Amino acid sequence: GGGGEWPPSGEDPWWWQDDGGPFDCQDLWCTDQLGGGGGGGGRQEAEECDPGTFTCEEGPGKLIRLVRKLREALDKGDDLLEGRTWYNILKDEKKELALCAIDALQALQGDPIAVIGIVDCALKQLLGVKHPFEFLTLINRLLPDESKLAGLVVAKITESAFFDRLAAYYISRGHAWGKHADEFKGLVNSQDEFARLIQNIIRNPSEWGYFKTDVVKKLFWDDATGTVVIFSPLDPDLGTAFRPKVGRDYLDMIEDRYGLTKDINKLIR
Repeated sequence: GGGGEWPPSGEDPWWWQDDGGPFDCQDLWCTDQLGGGGGGGGRQEAEECDPGTFTCEEGPGKLIRLVRKLREALDKGDDLLEGRTWYNILKDEKKELALCAIDALQALQGDPIAVIGIVDCALKQLLGVKHPFEFLTLINRLLPDESKLAGLVVAKITESAFFDRLAAYYISRGHAWGKHADEFKGLVNSQDEFARLIQNIIRNPSEWGYFKTDVVKKLFWDDATGTVVIFSPLDPDLGTAFRPKVGRDYLDMIEDRYGLTKDINKLIR
C-alpha cells in the first residue's frame, strides 16, 4: 500500500511533537526516507540539506533554531549582550532580515543598546514578538521542555559586562521615572541621574537575587538609598526601580511570595 504523504501535511503545524520532540525535525528531513509503496519501492534520498540546520521553516521552526543557537552560545560562554554573539545566532537568517542590518552586529562591542535595537528588529520579523526578550514567553509556552533555557538566558544577560548600562537606559526611560520620580527627590534631579543611580545599584548592590513569577527576574537592593531595582525581561522597559515604603522588608516579601535565591538552578529545575 502507499506510504502516505511525506513530509507530513502542513495542516497540523505541531506534527513533530508526536515524533519525539522538536529537535527530531532535523533528522526527519535530513536522512534518507523509504519510498512510497507500490511495486517499485526502494530507497529514495531526501532532498539534500545541511545536517547542521533545521529545515522546518514555519511555525515553531524558527523558534527551534533560535533555541539551538542560544544553547550553543551559552555552552561557549558567549556574552549575550555582545554584538558578535547575536550575529552568530542570527546569521543563518540574513536573507529574511535584510532590513535589520544584522551585519552591523559584527562590529558592535560595548554598546548593548545598539545591539538590542538590532535584535529587536530581527526577532520582530522572525517571531512576531513586540519587544526583544518576549521570545522567552514563546519558549515557555511552545517549547516547555526548554523552559530551563529561558531562565539561563535571563541569568546570562544579567551577568553580561554590559548589562548595567542596558538596564539603566531602559528602566530610567520607562514607567519607573513617571511613576516613582517623586520618591527620589533629593537623590536625583533628572532621568540621566536616575539612570546613573540604577547603574550604580546594579554594579554594587547591597543584596541581590533571582526570583520567578511568569519568568525569571533579578532584584538588586541598595541599603544607602533604600532603592530596589528589578530586571523584568518581559517588560518593554525591562523592569522598574523604586523606594518601597517598607524598606528592606520588601526583600522578605519577595522571599515569602516567590523565593529569592542567588542560585539560578533552584528556579529552573
